Amino acid sequence: MNKYPKFLILSILLIIPACSNEGNLPKESNLRKFDSVSWLSESSTNPDNNSISEREKMLKDLVENVLPGKTKDEIEKILGKSLETTYFASMDKDLIYYMGPERGSFINIDSEWLLIWLDESGRYKKYKLMND
Repeated sequence: MNKYPKFLILSILLIIPACSNEGNLPKESNLRKFDSVSWLSESSTNPDNNSISEREKMLKDLVENVLPGKTKDEIEKILGKSLETTYFASMDKDLIYYMGPERGSFINIDSEWLLIWLDESGRYKKYKLMND
């Protein structure tokens, strides 16, 4: 039996979780409480020595404690304006934010993005963490 198909399937299974992360945050996401001033700083997306940005460190507090119940205007007040980008254009998201370099990859060549959806009343509904 040829070993290549098994290797290919295993490789795909290991890559897919790195591309999308909804509900299961990377472990480094809880290193800091959310702070809007830090989030909005020019250096907030720059990685530290462990290749983790300040935004990535605050993610858990942001999505679990800060965003719930917030309107689009309130979210943009604390996170800044959503980016105008073609990344994930096919996804019907409401807001998108650059987080920093991707985490959990042997070679960090991609970026990590926070996509946010609003509900029918215009309030935070859910998020998805994506790599490009």
